[in-house]
This record gives sequence, structure tokens and C-alpha cells, in this order.
Amino acid sequence: MIGPSLAPPSTAPGGPRPPVGTRRFRVLVIDAAPDELLYREIDHLLSLGPDITLNLRRVADRVAVRRAYQERVTFTDLDGFDRDGLLDEITRDGLGFDALKTRLAVPLGEALFRAGTAPRQRHPLRVIAQAGPDTAHIDVPAAIRHGIRVGHTPGGDADAVAEFALTQLLSLNRGLAVPRPRQLTSLTLGIVGFGHAGRALSGRATALGMPVVVYCPRSNAADAPAGVQRAESLDELLALCDVVSLHGPRTEQAQRLIGHRELALMRPGSVLINAARESVVDQHALAVALSDPDHPVTGAALDSFADEQEIRASPLFGLDSAFLSPRLAGATHEALTTAALRSSEQLVALLTEAALPPLTPAVPTVTAGRSDPIAGQWTTLPGCKQVLVVVHTLVYGQRLRDLLPLFRADLRTQLVFTVGPHPFNSGVEGFLQRLGGRVLPWEVAVRTNFDLILAAGARGTEQLRGPLVHLPHGVGYLKLSRPDDGPDRTVAGLGRRYLTWDGRVVPAALALAHRNDAAELARCCPEALPIASVVGDASYDRIAAELPRRAVHRRALGLREDERLLLVCSTWGSGSLFQRIGSLLPRLRTELPAERYRIALLLHPNVWAGHGGWQIRSWLGNDPNGHPFLIEPELDWRPLLIAADFIIGDHGSLTLYGAMTSAPILISHDPQQDVNPRSPGARLARTGPWLSARQPLDEQLERAATEYRRERYRPIAEQISSEPGRFNRNMRGLLYRLLLLDEPNGEPPTEPLELPVPLAEQSHRRSW
Repeated sequence: MIGPSLAPPSTAPGGPRPPVGTRRFRVLVIDAAPDELLYREIDHLLSLGPDITLNLRRVADRVAVRRAYQERVTFTDLDGFDRDGLLDEITRDGLGFDALKTRLAVPLGEALFRAGTAPRQRHPLRVIAQAGPDTAHIDVPAAIRHGIRVGHTPGGDADAVAEFALTQLLSLNRGLAVPRPRQLTSLTLGIVGFGHAGRALSGRATALGMPVVVYCPRSNAADAPAGVQRAESLDELLALCDVVSLHGPRTEQAQRLIGHRELALMRPGSVLINAARESVVDQHALAVALSDPDHPVTGAALDSFADEQEIRASPLFGLDSAFLSPRLAGATHEALTTAALRSSEQLVALLTEAALPPLTPAVPTVTAGRSDPIAGQWTTLPGCKQVLVVVHTLVYGQRLRDLLPLFRADLRTQLVFTVGPHPFNSGVEGFLQRLGGRVLPWEVAVRTNFDLILAAGARGTEQLRGPLVHLPHGVGYLKLSRPDDGPDRTVAGLGRRYLTWDGRVVPAALALAHRNDAAELARCCPEALPIASVVGDASYDRIAAELPRRAVHRRALGLREDERLLLVCSTWGSGSLFQRIGSLLPRLRTELPAERYRIALLLHPNVWAGHGGWQIRSWLGNDPNGHPFLIEPELDWRPLLIAADFIIGDHGSLTLYGAMTSAPILISHDPQQDVNPRSPGARLARTGPWLSARQPLDEQLERAATEYRRERYRPIAEQISSEPGRFNRNMRGLLYRLLLLDEPNGEPPTEPLELPVPLAEQSHRRSW
């Protein structure tokens, strides 16, 4: 599901139901299921509670349907593809609809969302339920902007699509396309896209004795199933296979996956099957290939056409070696039934905030039993919901720590922790020891079933058993992915390499801080949009709540009223301020008088983990007067940020959080190649003055203070969270829905920050 969280009513774990004492929801069914399945769909939807308006335009026996539901359903007759007609229906008499249900590719976009959520609507639009896997016809980012959640049913038609592809394979091999048919065991099948349908086809082909090669451009590299070879590139797969079957959703990168070049790489006598619902094949190039008797490609089957009219307009129409069909692959009775019923349940669950029904064949979610190491005979309070907190690094742990109070005093939940695989997990064991949580070894965690899993990183999470909630580990999504991604760099944390594995989306829920993050997700990994929720940012809320107590934090740090605190912040990796620390550190020590300035150096914990604490202190901590103070990585940086008079920083999270304060910010250098250009971090870099190597530091700080205008930085800070002050409420609602538990009574408060220890103690806590 996607969109901002709604305040959930009390619901029973047994399933979704309308909240007691409120008006009934209104649902418009734009295009009902066909034939007798219509009755199952409408009956099932009625059993879940809402008032239904049924569009009869595509209903075969309207008289029978009217007779069956005349007392229980309102009827209308409109062409769903007529945007003006649909808009008129939604806004008629100012009633509106809480939800729209559709199964065809009816375009739903900005104008409809704006009208459907207008204040004059008695039932403003809040949910769109798509009975099927695709949402390409829905402007999902626009829906998010208007607070509308979009649900769909991925994976429900996987078996149907796999059987269709196999049928086309057999037809092409024994038909006109192949002059000399071959036995299946002598043909190698290549599958491009290894999601639900690709895996289902692989299993069937392997059972028939066919060698199978897979290439999955949308997921991380992973081990292929037993007996299946994995290609490292599309070119490699094309050269190895006699039959190539294409699967997966439409993406910008895949719009022309197969063209003249790729067709020429295929093996002599090969055939091509496009079982994806969107065309990823250059049809003109394919028509040229099939018309050339010397071309290696001899036949093709494409199921990517919207209707018969589109088929007739294709350059492939009329070719005996091309089988063309209007998206029939997933149109079996079983697949349509699954999509219709699941979509109905999902629609009502999204409206009522009840627990969502499972929509995809995912890792099983099982409450820990007696054989599990966390719920055996030695537990004093058995029967708790088991929550695993995965801490990959110190940064991730500090982020996840803000969630722990949401479970406070709830005897129905038991939290345990594990150290996730990561090259920078140095210091995590000490962090968890100080926290006092029970720690499971990773090898035990991956064999245990959990009711909920919390993580701020992706590494290894595909191995875990239970619904995973993924959170950002910094302020939103500022940085681009690693430079070694080349031209395919995405926004770090939102690309497919972070959210998918073997073609499937791994998390059950993705927590976003700002609705703009959802727009980025739509660009980077649109298939993850249905599991995204905009919840806000915990650090934003806690900093905002403490800013009025700035003087209290300054006194706790031991600052005099006439002392100015300069905070020097560095992220990690290429392009960080730390890479320039060799030239900046002497200037900090010599150009800023110690009697007027206190300087705190805050390094990203990954810098400490990557080089080691001894080495960092050896490089930076040898000033006998503590000028600057080197802050240990496990300490909370937020009180320092609140107390700061000036900030020198790079493109990291701490610098951006500084835009919430009134401290002038000097940007250390141009971070253009490392920063998402649409992020608030990039906007901050364009707004703040840059650090100069020529002008004395004290003069630069004074000028920054003189020229500082709060109104220039406030809009940047507002881009950190679009749910200010509501993170705990939204996040707890999301977590408890996944746990299938009613929330504890009362609104969860924003936790106050602990007062910091004096600067001198923060810097000299460890001896040499």
C-alpha cells in the first residue's frame, strides 16, 4: 500500500471490517469481473461492508445482474475509458467515492484525483484497488500527492502466465515458425525477468527436461534454483538459448529491451515470446527479422497488445510466424478469481486500516513456536508476537532505536535483535550490549519465523522469515547509488538493488519520510510503490520538539553564553568532507581562537568502522586542548546540532538536519556527482555559501551569520518530512497493522532527547 497513514480504528485480527459507528464507505466498481465471477466478486465485496456502485457498461447480462442486486447495489452505466464521463460520475452530487475498484487498464490520473479528493466531496477518494499486477495506467505519484493509496495483486496470475508462455513455446516449435521441430529436451529456454511468472515457467520447463537459463535485470545477483543457469547479461542469455521468454513489468529501462541488435544475437532457428503485459520488443525490428528467411529468429509470440485494434496496427500483423494476442496470458478463471477476491479484501483493508491480506506468495509468517530459540520452554511470558530488529551498522541501530518506545509496556510483543551482515558493523555488538536487548546470532535469525522484522538496511534481509519493514537510515534519500553502478545509478536506498531479490520486492512495507520520496520510488523501483507508506521522520520530530530548549542543551554541553559552537559534519565515502580533513583541520586549530569557539567534529560512524577508532583518534585527536573535540560515534548528535551556532558540512544527513535550526551553514564543497539532484540536500548545496580555502574561517563565519536568512532555509527543512510531528503515530499504526494487533491506548508521544554530557567528556571518554 502507498500513501500517508490514516488513523486506524480498533479492528479484530480476524479480518477487515468497517469501523463501528461511522458512515459506510462508498465504492465504485469501474469494471467488474466477467460472467459468473462477477457474482462472486460483488457478493464478496458486499460481505466486507461497503456500499457499492456497479458500472454495467461491460456486463453481459445486465438484466440478471440488476435483478440479483436491485436492493443492495446502486447501478451506473459509463465508459470507464471516457475520462470526462468517469470524472462526472465521481463528482456527481458532491457524494464522491471512498474507493475505486478496477481490473482493466482504465487511465486514472491527476485531474480525477484532484476532483475526487476535493473538500466538497462527502466521500473523498482514499483508495484505488487494481485487480491485477499492473499499475502502469495509474499515476501513482499523483495519487500519493493527493493522499490516495493504491493497491494491486502481484503474483496472482503467475501460473497462468507461465502456462501461456509454455503453450506458445509448444505452438511455435511445432507450427510454421520452426521448419524442423525439435524435442523440448534439446531446446534451451531463456527467461528474462525472474519474478513470480518467470519462476513458475522455470519450474514447468525444468520438469519437462528443458535446460533453463535466466537473466534478471531488475534484481540483485542471486543464486538460481537448482538446475537453472544464471546469465550475467542479456547478451549472454540470447546467445545460449533457443527460446527466449520475456517477463516483468514495464520500466523506462525495459521499453526497448529487444531491438535489431539483440535479435541478431539470438541463435539460429530461435523463437521469442513476450509474456510481459507491456511491450519490451521493437515490433518493427522483429517484423524485419521474421520477414528475412536468413535471420536467426524464426518465430515470435507477443501478448502485449491492449486490444484487437492495436494488433491490427502492428507491423507484425499478418505474418504467419507471429502469434499476437491482447493480453490473454493471465486471463484464466483461477487467476481472475484470485485477483478479484484479493483486490476486494485489500480495498476494504486499506479503507479500514485493518490487517492487509497476503497478496503475494512470500516468505511465510509464523508466530514463533516451541521449537524456536526465542519461544521455548524457558520463556516466562510465552505467546508474544516476535519482533526482530536487524542492526547492520551503528547508524542503522541509532535510527532503529527511535522505534523501540513504540512497543513500550506492550506485554503482547517481544523484541529481539541481530547483527546483520555489513562491512561496517564494527561497534554494533557494543551498541546492543549497552541497549540491553537479547541478541540472536545471524545464523539463528535466518532460521526463525518472526511476526515482524525491522531493518534500515537491505543486506541479507531476503533470507529472513517474516514481514519486513524497511526504513531509511538517514534523512530521506539524499545520495545516489555507488559510482560503480555506472549510467544506471539510482537513488541510494530506493533502487531495485536495495528493494528486490530475484525479481520480487522483499519488504512488506517501506517507510518514507516525505511524499517526494514516493515520487523518487516511482522512478527507481515502481513495483515497490504498493508497499510504501509516508510516515515522517523521527529525528525531524525530536529535533523540532527540542529546539525551544536550545539553551538547556548548551548549558549541558558546558558552553558559556559568549562561546560559539561550530559543528563540523562529515559523511563517509567519496566526496565527503573527511577526504579534505587534512587541509581543514589545521585551519580549525589556528584560525578560530579557542577562547571564542568550541569546535565539535562529527564523523559518520562508517568512517570510524572503516578505519578503526584508534586510527581516527591518532589522526585527529592529538590536540591537548581538545580543539576540535572529536565526538565518539555512539553518542547522540542531535543535541549538538540543536546547540550549534555554525555548521560546516558536506552532503550528509547531519548537514541537512541543520537546516531545521537557525545556525548558518557553510557547504564544504560541491557534492553534485554524489547527490540526488532532486533532493533537499542538493537544494541546500545550491542555497548555502561554500567554504573558501582563501578567506579566513572567522571572516567566513561572520559573513554567513550576517547574510543568513531563515526564510531561505525553512522550505528546505520542510522537505525532510511531510508528516511533521506525526512519525510515532503513523509508524506505530503501520507496525501494529502488520502485527495483526490493536494499538495500545493513547497517542504515542514524541520522545524528548536526553541531555548531552559536557563536550570535554564526549571527546575524551576513551584513553589512549
